[in-house]
Amino acid sequence: MILAKAVGLLALGVGALAQREEIDTYRNDPNFVRYEKPTQKVEEWIALGDSYTAGTGSNGDKEKAGVDAVRGLHSWAHQMSEDAGKWQEINGEGDLPRFTWSAYTGDRTKELRDQQLKEGVFEDRAWANRGRGIPFGKPQLAAMTIGGNDALLSKLLNDCIYRAWLPSDCQKTITFVKDLVTSSGFADTMAEAMFKVVRFGRDHGGAEPPQSFQLYVLPYIDFFNADEGNIKSATQSTGATGPWQLNELSRLVNSVIKKEAENLVDMGVIYVGDPNPKYDTHRFCEPDRTTQEMADAQTWFWSRYSKTDTDDEGSVATVDEQAQKLLDFVLPGKGLQASELQRLPWEEPEAVKNFPDFDSLLMASEEVNATETPFNILRSFHPKGTAYTVHKDMFLDAIRGNRNAGNGSGAGAKMSNCQDAQMLPQGTADPEARYRHHVGASCRAADGSLVKSTQDLNLCVGWSKEERKMVPHDEGLMGGDCTDCKIENNGLLCACRDPSDPTGDLIDGSINLDDFMTVRDDGLMECFSHLATKDE
Repeated sequence: MILAKAVGLLALGVGALAQREEIDTYRNDPNFVRYEKPTQKVEEWIALGDSYTAGTGSNGDKEKAGVDAVRGLHSWAHQMSEDAGKWQEINGEGDLPRFTWSAYTGDRTKELRDQQLKEGVFEDRAWANRGRGIPFGKPQLAAMTIGGNDALLSKLLNDCIYRAWLPSDCQKTITFVKDLVTSSGFADTMAEAMFKVVRFGRDHGGAEPPQSFQLYVLPYIDFFNADEGNIKSATQSTGATGPWQLNELSRLVNSVIKKEAENLVDMGVIYVGDPNPKYDTHRFCEPDRTTQEMADAQTWFWSRYSKTDTDDEGSVATVDEQAQKLLDFVLPGKGLQASELQRLPWEEPEAVKNFPDFDSLLMASEEVNATETPFNILRSFHPKGTAYTVHKDMFLDAIRGNRNAGNGSGAGAKMSNCQDAQMLPQGTADPEARYRHHVGASCRAADGSLVKSTQDLNLCVGWSKEERKMVPHDEGLMGGDCTDCKIENNGLLCACRDPSDPTGDLIDGSINLDDFMTVRDDGLMECFSHLATKDE
């Protein structure tokens, strides 16, 4: 089944290429309306995606919701839905916004598109007792994590880390997944998923105007502290191989997600930022946590040795207990003892007949009571509720910084509300005026005061080789050899040259500052989580 899924993903890449053409056609249409930062209050929002949005097992089998969707009430999405204080800051007044939760454990971009974007009127708490068929409603924004299953991350974990069921050769799997993730088809698939969500949101009447609909996207996490000494200690006790390579693959997936999100900023896709720094000292293989179980409370990922019948984030089951549970699950009613078994469970013909690959084993855990193995395997390498609080805060802070509920100052106000924006020299090593890339402006803070700050535009704007224009991106102006930049009518205007044609004609580059720059409560400019320097 996993091989079939991989083939299907490659085929999906071909289809996604056609979708990339659809995206380009849509955005190049003269009637296309670029994203406009909303002034509307958030009355309704939707959480979409895979198990990282569903919060699989985030609180053990306690309060499990959504039947086979395996949603956990300590997920970032559910925590967001109940944070009255943060929503009060975003909206300025009013009750908690209505919340739709369609995320489904195991979903790829295909299921997101085909199963989670469903026509229909909002239904309160439909997520609690329904896996599929939850209506989209009329939200002003969506929040999402997607792409891990497209990248076969669960197969990587089985083949290279816990080797729980019919594992394949780790290195071959790593090579296959790396080729998949670095292919154009994977990038096209991520772009298509984001595009479909935004189109659906714009078309369903919740955002006013429609072009103010927003999609917030968050990436995945590095599972391991990749210090070589820690990895060696951990792999000696667990038998796992390649943890540092899994970190690398996770980062590759994240880089694609980030790039595609930033390429669609003109449609209202917002890359929330990187949660990885918040996980420092809380990963697997930290210096004081290199034993086989690694199920302590300070590790923010669930281990397969964490008990599932409690929401205690530090509970530990023994290796023998979990091995016996797996054996009882795959060969029920046999009375076999794991300690006496002469061969591995997946070497038993009857077990292989029932579960011919790892994918089918995981899917079975969605169909049985959550206290049963292999639920402990299904939720392993997923964040605990404490960790999801970080995700929740990042989403809500990003929403707060990218909406302007009518106050015109602070909390995501537009750059067009700032004064005296101009290109400035920077420091004693300031280059020639034509190469300046810092913008200075005076912006109004939430308390009404004017604050002067300077932002390096190389952290905010990049050059799209495909579109031959400046785009919101943190790869730098010089990617398009852009010079002679100036600020006019809240627009950044530059003369650029395509790097692939260094002797060609100059191209007039222009972009609106409101497309990538916001103003915080303290009056400082910000783009892609890069904070401007306050002028003394």
